[in-house]
Amino acid sequence: MHLHNMTRSGRLDVLSTTSVPDGPLHRPSWTFTIAVNGQYFTATGATKAQARESAAFHALNCLGFLDA
Repeated sequence: MHLHNMTRSGRLDVLSTTSVPDGPLHRPSWTFTIAVNGQYFTATGATKAQARESAAFHALNCLGFLDA
């Protein structure tokens, strides 16, 4: 189940998300941080979408919603 679905169903409370580019303008890396139920999860990726998906996966895994 996706993090978005978990928050919509009320199982998790996402407080905030931030995305920050780093590096040269022609090839930035992205750092995405998500606050879920008072815990912060951060991931970095080559694209904003990669960083967001990695942070969401990390959050769900650490909170015990995935069997990874």
